[in-house]
This record gives sequence, structure tokens and C-alpha cells, in this order.
Amino acid sequence: MYLNNIKVTNFRNYKNLNINFSKNINIFVGDNALGKTNIIESIYVLALSKSFRPVNDNNLVKINESNYSLLGNVQKKDFVDELKINYNEKGKIYYLNNKKSTKLSDYLSNMNVIIFSPDDLEIIKGSPDIRRKYLNMEIMQLNSLYSKVLNDYNSLLKMRNDYLKKLKNDIRIDETYLSILEEHLINRATYIYKIRNKFLKKISKHSKDIYMRTMEKDGFNIKYVTTPHIDNFNDIEITKILKESFKNNREKEISFGSTLYGPHKDDFHFMLFDDDLKLMGSQSQQKLSVLVFKLAEIELFYKQTDEYPILLLDDIFSELDDKRKNNVLSYLKKDIQTFITTTDINNISNEIIENAKIFKISNCEITEL
Repeated sequence: MYLNNIKVTNFRNYKNLNINFSKNINIFVGDNALGKTNIIESIYVLALSKSFRPVNDNNLVKINESNYSLLGNVQKKDFVDELKINYNEKGKIYYLNNKKSTKLSDYLSNMNVIIFSPDDLEIIKGSPDIRRKYLNMEIMQLNSLYSKVLNDYNSLLKMRNDYLKKLKNDIRIDETYLSILEEHLINRATYIYKIRNKFLKKISKHSKDIYMRTMEKDGFNIKYVTTPHIDNFNDIEITKILKESFKNNREKEISFGSTLYGPHKDDFHFMLFDDDLKLMGSQSQQKLSVLVFKLAEIELFYKQTDEYPILLLDDIFSELDDKRKNNVLSYLKKDIQTFITTTDINNISNEIIENAKIFKISNCEITEL
């Protein structure tokens, strides 16, 4: 798939933009703080409804304006989808082919994107919550049901936590209510565990091969960590373990007023043999590990959807030496639409430039070179 064009209104520092893209490589060149990343961000928001940066929608609206809108046409193999997002102080409205989407889950997965930016180092260095959010967003692009089940799980989790807080205040336990609540919670948790495990196992397999090619080292893998610990990801085993965890730790959970076991406590680690790269890896190893993870996603997305996702590379070439850079560039296949931002086009090989559409950014204006 590829994005034919995007129309941007009142987004970040842009009043109005209408850009037509190459289906291959698009390069945005300009000094820092002029809006290169804002273009990448607009594409990401159009696809996934939220920014990859830690901001809310109010921060995306141009100064002195009250709304923004994004409109793009996504070319698939046999058809074109028109995606549109309108935002104002009342919230966001999503449109797919001029039809309003009543559920976000119906809107997501129509345009798949993978981004790599310098901030992505937090995926390996940051908290488990950051990794869970990232994992959820990636799976949602491939599985619209996952989004619904996850929302259901979070609602049930809040209900159980609220009840545990009441029990902490010596409210008499309603065993029937708690049992029904836990049954529904475990049902959703089982699905989430299985989907996450399947996704990460496939990513780990692809990552191992890519790490070997880019770093010329073996032993890289992704380790899925659950609380409670689960070895066999089948319905019976997961249900049994969660039921036992709730039963055996009820007093502990009541004292905390919180559910201490379930997929909301999940994590995954970047490993080199038995070493956790968050703890043992250099910053260079950590950056390459996250990039390898995302390159592996490209293969997974293609195998599952028969379409390559759109690749967004935000100012990453300055972070890599020439050897690693060339190894990464080898993955920019002609069928993968790629968006690159850079302050210096000399960071990019002539082979890439010759096949690219190049845009110069200055003074909130974009000029095609």
C-alpha cells in the first residue's frame, strides 16, 4: 500500500498543505524545527488517530486555531481508501470513504504504518507501559478485533479495581459478582495473551535474521514477559493460571486496591542471548535493536496482509554509521513506500536519492525539488 497524497489543515505549523507523494521514496530536507517531523506525524495520525509523540490532540492544532483536519488517499492493490480525521474541542470524527466511522476499531487497520524516530529509544529504555502501548498500537493495525477486546478488558479491569478498593474499606464480598467479573476479565485476557504471544514470536523470528544481517551477530530475540508467568498460551492453561492467581492473592489485591495479575502487567525484553539489552546493551546496540524490531514488523505486516506497510524514518540516518546505514537501506524495497526526514541529504546514498521524490522545507512551505 502507499499514500497517494495528504491534505493538511491547521496541523502543527501548517495552515494548508496538499502534497502528492511518490509511491517509492519521499525525502523531506530542512533545518531542525521547521516542520519535517510534523509531516511524518500527520501521516501517522491519519493512519492511527494519535501521534507517536507524547502529546494530546490540542497540541496538534495550529496556534490560534481551534481544529485540524487530515485527508489522504491510500492505494491498495485493487482499490483506494480515502481516510479523513476532523478534530475540534468536542473530539475527533473519523471517516472512511466519506462514511463516518462510529468505532475507532473500524477505522484502524485501513492504513498500516511503521515509524522509527530518535524517541523510539524509549521503547527499550522506558517503562513497561511504553512497550505495552506500542505493542497494542502495532497489533491494532493488523487486528481490529484486538482493539475491541482490549477496550472491553480495560473496562472490566476498572470495574474489578473499583470493587477491590471497596473491599479494602471492609465492604462485604459478593462472591457471585466477583466471580462473574473475573470470568469475563479472564476471557478477554486469554485472547490478548494469545495474540500478543503470537505477534512477538513472529517478530522475534524475523528480528533474529535481520539482526544477524545488520549487526553480523547471532543471539538476538524478543522475550515476552507475563504476570503471572505463562508458558503454554492456550485457553485452558491461561484460564487456570489467572484463576489461581486471583484466588491465591485476593487479600494482597484487596490491600493494594488493584488487580496485580493480567495482560495490563505485560512486558517484553530485547535480548542478546541471556542479556537484557535494556540493562547490558550500549546505546548504539539499543537503537539498532529497536530498528531491527521495526524492520521485522515490515515482513510480518506483509505476510499477514499481502501489503507492505508505509515506512516513516524520522531523522535516523544521522544516528547510524555508514555500514549500519547501508544495511538498513538494503531493506528499502521498491514496494515499500518510505518517508525520510533529514537535515542533510548527503546522509543518504545517491542510489536512494536517484529514486526519490525530494521536498525542501523552509518557512512553513514545502517545495518539490
